[in-house]
Amino acid sequence: MPAAAPALSVVVPVYDCADCMRALHARLAATLDRTVPDWEAVYVDDRSPDASWPLLLELARSDRRVRALRLTRNFGQSAATYAGLAHSEGERIVVMDCDLQDPPEAIPQLRAAALEGAEVVLTTRPEPSYGPVRRLGTAAYLKLRRLGTSGPQPRYSNFSLISREAARAVLAVADRGRSYLMTLCSLELPSTALEVPREDRHAGESSYTLRRLVRVGFGNLWTQYRGQTAAPRPRGPLWEVEAEAPAQGPPSAPGSPKPEPAGSR
Repeated sequence: MPAAAPALSVVVPVYDCADCMRALHARLAATLDRTVPDWEAVYVDDRSPDASWPLLLELARSDRRVRALRLTRNFGQSAATYAGLAHSEGERIVVMDCDLQDPPEAIPQLRAAALEGAEVVLTTRPEPSYGPVRRLGTAAYLKLRRLGTSGPQPRYSNFSLISREAARAVLAVADRGRSYLMTLCSLELPSTALEVPREDRHAGESSYTLRRLVRVGFGNLWTQYRGQTAAPRPRGPLWEVEAEAPAQGPPSAPGSPKPEPAGSR
């Protein structure tokens, strides 16, 4: 008989966060042990240049609830998120960043909102304390986003909790030109939102340079203004997995979801 799916998966794209991972996993474990009967953490190394992969192997060896994936190259945060969703097995899935700006202690609030019937639980955050250049750029980006929509654009973050059905829907329409968050919101699934203040980064600095932020922003705007909401993914893999720990049998086809476990919903 196939093993029952865990109640909750936590998908974490990892890039340049070796100094954060032990603290992140300790806080995750402490929170989830009090929240759900069983869970798994799926850490996806997006070919980080630091020592993240050896550390993830260590976590996988020391905790049977940890699964670690290493991509063949740096595909980007959204692609790493999609890979984690495809390899996760939980009935519900939390997506969060690796730098501890998303507090693991907020996960019980997200789960409580999901148990009330939401397929998707998004999080918003208060006005961030960026420098003046980034604040100006963010304001301009949000204004351009509003011009292409009929309503306001809340300041959502990637920190979210989604159902297994929502994960399937995201993977069915994901493409390289659109972020995970934009893909999720475009599906217009039953959702709710909670405000979760961001914490300071645990260690190091963000890998999102101004140039990279501009590239991501223009990619999202291009996707929005060409009217794409649920287009088929383009040819070629969104990601490729080079290694997985612990090994889970033959590698899955790059960029394609694993078969769903029995009992998932």
